[in-house]
Order: sequence, then C-alpha cells, then structure tokens
Amino acid sequence: MPLGADPTATLIADLRQRRPDVILNTLNGDSNRHFLRALRDAGLQDIPILSFSLAEAELTAFGPDLFHPNHFTVWSYYQTSPGENNRRFVAAFRARYGKDRVTSDPIEASYNAVHLWANAVREAGTDLPGQVNRAIARQSVPGPSGIVAVDKESRHLWKRVRIGQARADGQIDELEASELPLRPTPYPAYRSVEEWRRIADESAHPGAARQ
Repeated sequence: MPLGADPTATLIADLRQRRPDVILNTLNGDSNRHFLRALRDAGLQDIPILSFSLAEAELTAFGPDLFHPNHFTVWSYYQTSPGENNRRFVAAFRARYGKDRVTSDPIEASYNAVHLWANAVREAGTDLPGQVNRAIARQSVPGPSGIVAVDKESRHLWKRVRIGQARADGQIDELEASELPLRPTPYPAYRSVEEWRRIADESAHPGAARQ
C-alpha cells in the first residue's frame, strides 16, 4: 500500500471475513491512524495487533480515543525499559526537550548511532568517511537499552528484541525481551540478497515506497 494511504476499504472487510488470530501490522505513518480508527469503528478491537513501526510518539499523538486494548509492538527499546542507563537517558531527554516529550526506539537508535560514530572517529583519529567506515565495524556502546554492537559483516547492530503492550497514555509496557543481543539479519533468507537490494533501491525513489 502507498505510504499514508487509508487502508479502511481494502482491509476491514477482509478482516471481518477472515477473523484472524492476530494482525501483523507493517503500516507506517498516518496509515496507522486510519487503520486503528477503522478497527474501532468496525468493532474489531478484540483481534490482537502486533505492530512493527508504532512507537510512543505516534501512540501519544493518536490519543486514547484510538487506543486498542490488544495492541502489541516489537522494538529494541521502550521508554519504560528497565535499567539505570535508561532512567538517566529519559531524564536528560526531558530536561532538554520538555517534560511531556517521550522517547522511543528511533530516538534511542539515533542517540546510539552518534556515539558509535564518535567512537569510530576517536579510534581513527579523523572524521574522513573512509577511515571512519573501517573503524565503525569494531564499535559498541552501552546505550539506554543495553549494549549495542556493530556487526562487522552487515554494519547493522546487534540488539535485544523486546515485545511490549500499548497503554492508553501512549506508553508501552515491556512484556518480553531477548536475554542477549541478537545478530542482525538485514537480508532474510526468503529472498535473495539481490532481490532485497532491488527492493531497497526502488523504495529510495519518491513514489516507489511500499509497506
């Protein structure tokens, strides 16, 4: 589906007919707002949802009117994640940006990325991209969600995986978490690397993005 599209007409009738055990939600942006509203209006809020791109900021913006009582999410970080590192991170974030602002996995990932880059610059002794690129593969940081480390083969991060349940106030309660960081798999085996790269190239062009 095109980004931002209203999925109501194409999805709600199908969900009514199929009555799935769970909805795996890969919608992005405002499509989620349309979808949650449509589920509420259709009386389908008894079907659990597992979302992969809805974080605290979006849930807070949607408000309690679109709260789904069976809404679960998958991320590597939540604002409510335990640990002293995260408590300090949330406190510092609110002190700088406002007490009502919320953190999220994308915010934590950006924070970690800057520190990983800075570590690589220090090790390389320069900010020249080629030398930083070589040094970045050896970096790790103790982030708010725990240790994250760069995988030398893929340049993606080893991270813990967390499953949480959305709350009406926009926060997410962590229910499960992997014991250790997991190896990143940017190219899942059900498609070839070449196919994944083609999909990535197509999605990089305006109007080509699909969910």
